[in-house]
Order: sequence, then structure tokens, then C-alpha cells
Amino acid sequence: MDEPGLPPLLARSRVELLRCSDDPSDLVKVRHNRYTTAAGWAALNDRQKVVLRAHAAHAELEGPIFSHSTAAALQRIPLLGQWPEHVEVRSADDTRGRAHSTVRHRCQTDPSTVKVDGLVVTCPAQTAIDIGRLNGLAAGVVAADDVLRRGLASRGDLQSCWQAIPRGGRGRRIAQLVVQLADGRSESPGESLSRVRMYENGFPKPELQHRVFDHMKLVGVTDFWWEKLRLVGEFDGKLKYQRDDGAGDADALLAEKVREDRIRGTDRRFARWVWSDARPAGAEGMCTLLVARGLVPDHSAWF
Repeated sequence: MDEPGLPPLLARSRVELLRCSDDPSDLVKVRHNRYTTAAGWAALNDRQKVVLRAHAAHAELEGPIFSHSTAAALQRIPLLGQWPEHVEVRSADDTRGRAHSTVRHRCQTDPSTVKVDGLVVTCPAQTAIDIGRLNGLAAGVVAADDVLRRGLASRGDLQSCWQAIPRGGRGRRIAQLVVQLADGRSESPGESLSRVRMYENGFPKPELQHRVFDHMKLVGVTDFWWEKLRLVGEFDGKLKYQRDDGAGDADALLAEKVREDRIRGTDRRFARWVWSDARPAGAEGMCTLLVARGLVPDHSAWF
């Protein structure tokens, strides 16, 4: 396995149990007949646990094509929400549903695939489209923005995956919107989520990554910009100003305050929000803030 930091997978046999520990309670069951050390499991983040489950499933299933959230975990594509405890695979026949911690999705078309860590997974574009069809528009755009930004797929790749969905197929309209809204200039899942909420609530389309200058010097690049109102919008990820130990980084906070003051000094208004403002379906917090800054929903065309 090429993923760094993954503990070994052990088949359930007395010899391997004894090699690992004299106490079987020091083992964690990853999947049927596959275990790993409790210490190794505890050291993994939620995405890495999905990756380890996929390797355990690969040893059990026959030629699986991992898809949806499992393909996203293997390709380090962000997932909006919690990583699931099951693995997801594409099924070539009519088999679908959930059994033995595996969710099977029936293939309506042959998906494009790549190999990651020796496992066959749906390609990045297909993965983003599948996530959108199953998990909704915001989740799909978060994934699609990421694959575009990292150069894992092109807009044409996303378009091809959408067009391959049969007419009347589940989530086809959502997949089309994912393609239309996807933008590789978004630099974080929070920015992607915010942009979807703006679209859903009828706000004018913002300009992304707008460069702000004062006295001919670059002040910074803003997440969102509305020229008519001279309004800057910024998603403020909490991790942006925090150290690994959770303590606030005073230098980073001060630098950001200076940056914001300089932007305001160029006769621009400022709106800033966090995850809790953008996450609800209606994004009431973010929307209320934008309206208070003068941005009125006009339901103008985005594309």
C-alpha cells in the first residue's frame, strides 16, 4: 500500500494473532476476517480508515471497482460530511444494495477507472459526478472543484461523465449542475460549499480569486468579489489561523487583520463567514450577512 502511515492488515489466524499480540483485544476488526492493531487504527484519520477498509475489502471481493466515497478517499478527494464506515463499489450486473459493510452501485455504463495503491477505482471525474448524484449538489461541487484545481480531471472529463448518464437516470440533472458550477479556482471545500449556497439562494454570481491592490501593491487575493457593490466575501476556515495544538496563532491573526484593514482601505466592503454559516441547507448565516452588506438575491443567470 502506497498510502503512508497505514498499519498492516492481518488475516484471522492464531499464528498472526500471536505475532501481533498475546492479547487479541489489542486488535481491531477492520472487516470480515481482516484485523489490524488497535494502536495503528487509533492513529488513522477518518479518510485513512476508509482506505484501510478498501484494502481489506479488496482481499475479500472479486475484482472490485471502488467508487463514490471510497474512490474519493483513495484519491484524496474531499467529502462533504462524515466519511462512512462501509466501502462502495460499482457492480457490473444488476446487484445493488448493502451487505457485509459493502454498498454496491449498479453500473449503467462502464466507468472510466484508474489504479490507486494497486486498487481499481473510478477516475476522479467519475468519482465527483457519482458523489454529486448520490450525495447532492454541494458534495458534488466540492469534489469537482478539487479535481479541477489539482489537475486530476478537466471540465471535458466531467462533461463526458455527465453525458454518459442515461436520460432519466438518477441524479442526471444534479450531475449537470455539478459540471456547470465546478470551478478549479476554489481553493477549499468551504469556498465550494459557499458558492453552491449562493447559487441556490439566487445571489449574483461572484468573481473568484479577485486580486486587490493598494498604491499599486498586491494586498491579497479574495475568495469572492462583487464589482457593482465593491463587496469582498471570504470563507474563513477555522484551521486557517490555528496551530496543530489548537491554539490560535497570534501572528497569523494579526497578519489577517492587517490584510483585511488594507482591503477595507481601498473602499471595499467586507463579509466574512465560517463553516456553521454556510453548512445549513439554507445557509441562513451567510445569506443574512451578505444581504446586510447590500447583496440582494436577483436570481440572475450563472451560466
